[in-house]
Amino acid sequence: MNAFLRRRSLDRDLEEELRFHLDMKAPEIGDRAAAGRALGNPLLLRERAREAWGWRWLDEVLWDVRFALRTFRKSPGFTATAVLSLAVGIGGATGLFSVVYAVLLNPFPYVDADRIVTLGLIDKGTRRGLFLNARQLVDLQQSDVLAGVIATDIWPMTLTGRDLPEAVNTQYLSANGLTVLGIPPLLGRVFTEADGPPGEQPQRVVVLMYRFWQSHFGGRADAVGQTLQLNHETYTVIGVLPRRYFPTGLDIIVPIHLTFDPNFAWAVQARLKPGLSAGATDAQLQPLFEQFARETPHRFPQDVRAQVRSQVDGLRGADFVPTLLLIFAAALLLLLLACANVSILLLARGASREHEFAVRSAIGATRRRLLSQLLIESLLLALSSAALGVAAGYWGIPAMLRLLPPNSLPAGNLVDVPVSVPVLAFSVGLAMLSALLAGLSPAFSFSRLRVTPLMHGSARTTGGGAEGRRVHHLLLAGQLALTVLLLAGTGAAIRALIGLYQTPLGYDPHNLIVALVNLPENSHTVWADRAAFYEHLREALTRTPQVESVALSTFSGVPPRSGGRSPIEIPGRDMAQSDAPVLQRIGPQYFATVKIPVVQGRVWSESENARAAHVAVVNETMARRLWPDQPAVGQRLRIPEYVKSTSQFTLAAPGSDGWFDIVGIVGDTPNVGLHEPTAPSIYVPYTLMLSDSLTVIARTTRNPLAMTRSIRETVRAVDANQPVNNIRTADDALAAAGWARERFVTLLLLGFAVCALLLAVVGLYSVVSYSVSRRLKEFGIRMALGAGHARIVRLALRSAILAVGVGLLAGLALSLVSNTVLARWSIGNLSDPVVLVAISLVLLGVTLAAAAIPASRAASIQPADALRID
Repeated sequence: MNAFLRRRSLDRDLEEELRFHLDMKAPEIGDRAAAGRALGNPLLLRERAREAWGWRWLDEVLWDVRFALRTFRKSPGFTATAVLSLAVGIGGATGLFSVVYAVLLNPFPYVDADRIVTLGLIDKGTRRGLFLNARQLVDLQQSDVLAGVIATDIWPMTLTGRDLPEAVNTQYLSANGLTVLGIPPLLGRVFTEADGPPGEQPQRVVVLMYRFWQSHFGGRADAVGQTLQLNHETYTVIGVLPRRYFPTGLDIIVPIHLTFDPNFAWAVQARLKPGLSAGATDAQLQPLFEQFARETPHRFPQDVRAQVRSQVDGLRGADFVPTLLLIFAAALLLLLLACANVSILLLARGASREHEFAVRSAIGATRRRLLSQLLIESLLLALSSAALGVAAGYWGIPAMLRLLPPNSLPAGNLVDVPVSVPVLAFSVGLAMLSALLAGLSPAFSFSRLRVTPLMHGSARTTGGGAEGRRVHHLLLAGQLALTVLLLAGTGAAIRALIGLYQTPLGYDPHNLIVALVNLPENSHTVWADRAAFYEHLREALTRTPQVESVALSTFSGVPPRSGGRSPIEIPGRDMAQSDAPVLQRIGPQYFATVKIPVVQGRVWSESENARAAHVAVVNETMARRLWPDQPAVGQRLRIPEYVKSTSQFTLAAPGSDGWFDIVGIVGDTPNVGLHEPTAPSIYVPYTLMLSDSLTVIARTTRNPLAMTRSIRETVRAVDANQPVNNIRTADDALAAAGWARERFVTLLLLGFAVCALLLAVVGLYSVVSYSVSRRLKEFGIRMALGAGHARIVRLALRSAILAVGVGLLAGLALSLVSNTVLARWSIGNLSDPVVLVAISLVLLGVTLAAAAIPASRAASIQPADALRID
């Protein structure tokens, strides 16, 4: 009954094909009247109208689409497999392109964003920041190459009037900043130069970021005009910015007080005048920079050299870019695998349609018509897959971005990516390309028809002979080679991640909580008052229940990144720049709290810390490197930056001369990241240079995050107006600074590799199934002559095993060649023998298991049934 229904369905399709070709060929028959009588006057009228307007091609396309849809409906298993295969590839490539577009191609939504530049200095080949006072900013504004100059700073403000004081991340901009950047408000207005001219106190106005507006005002339009208590001052909300502007961590923007006090200086951004590029303006600004160096020599190197860099170019040179491009390349590789897989499916499925193609050719279908039909089928598959992939990306990209470690990407620019026009255009173009890649080989293969043998009842030859099998196995080998490359990259990333997890830390990050406390502006401005406040805060936190010990630190924190490098001087020795140690300002309880062992000597006492004694402790690396043949304890060294404070935000202890006595040696910890070897490190009392930013490190007896509320309340009890800016565990800090990005990349590559392996299994299964179906009569004859089950299985698998072997060898060679490029991107070593052997065993095991299923079925058929197959 089923065979009868399938035959009736095929007859109806061929009947429509016959009517269609008679309709299309009516003008060529010569007897239009006969054609009209045969097909009916409406068809003849339609043909004449289409011919008059030149739209006959539209009939062909519409008929091909209808025919393709009927064909897909008859083969739901094939259709679902092909659509899902391409959807995985197109969805992955589209999703990653969304991130690439937002981060690299369109990172800043400003008007003419390529003209927004940052100004810096070149000092001994290294770029450093430029800081100018208000008068210098005014002079720079008069430059012939700049259309606007902006002073910027970032420092939290304290929001009061709620349950607990809250630190809000604040962007300070000169009053013309938002206008120069070209940022339109979502609600209200942005501040202008009239709100804060240089030399005058700015108006108490604030512009809200979108996220802050949603969280604190519920997204209400009446937020404009309301007030906020910031740093004990009343600020009026004048506007709200759209959410794609500025990073997600920012809360509010206020005007900078551009005082003419020369001790105050700010970082500088600018907008170039039209027609100028960043590289062409360095020489024109050089005389002005030399003038600034004469005015404030302490902020400029001796040989000052200006550098103007586009913000866009600076972002594209960030350290995350190679990793992002690597993931995008992996997504494109997965798309190629999906296209190869669909090609294999189309080729295997085409064998069952040989009779259909031959009949259509016999009734007048040209090779172009068949080629067009098959390509339209591929295009419909690709467009359906693209729609499914884009829909998955629309929901999946936000979830993927939430898995990213903090500050690994400027994620504030990724909010509206999935529905952007460029991403949709990319998806459509990708679907067209995928249709060509997946459908071109099957279309050419099955449009080269040899009708006469089929019409005479001989064996089917279209696409199913030796040439068709060669195409199958060539595509399969190529698919497996790309799969091996993706598996090798994933294996190398996993092995590198395992190596990071096994890196010795030298301290215990468990049950450690780290809180950042930034002093409100203009608070505790005297050294003795600030030192007393910090010690009072530590003592109060020590008395908090479930807290074992508390240590304080300024300008440093917990490993693996613990501070900045600082040049030192040792009597009678020339110190190279590379020998500059990592400087950490800490309290005496730091080593006991973090559990870094004291190897030799001692740590300074609390009384020494209180009077800012000039003592220091070094790590083992510094002791070995600088004093390899003599004890480090007892040595003296000088830290020039500790002679006096270089910032108005840092208070130096009275009487500091920069000389330190080394009193102890402690164990090594990863202080410049987990990827790098431990650098020399020196620890000094934090009281020698009191910053307005304090890091509190507490070891607890319970889950550290459960102590968040207690820590905030304790800080408020010490000072009702002092907020806690940020609280996180040392484990989180370790992951963010160490292996979080590597873990994310590894998991993403692992997902791609699993998808690639599944595609390879489907492709191999299809090839073996197709090959077995073509050779069932041969297998029946062999079994009738006495061939056993194992013999038939070997015959069925022989060509597949050859394709797997060729693909595996080609993939291994490709991995070795690619290793020199990918190894630089922290993905690991693709030539690692352990990785290559492991992926080879996995690939062989999985693919041969998939191929053995149809081969075993072929060997289990009865010879009589096989011999009756047409």
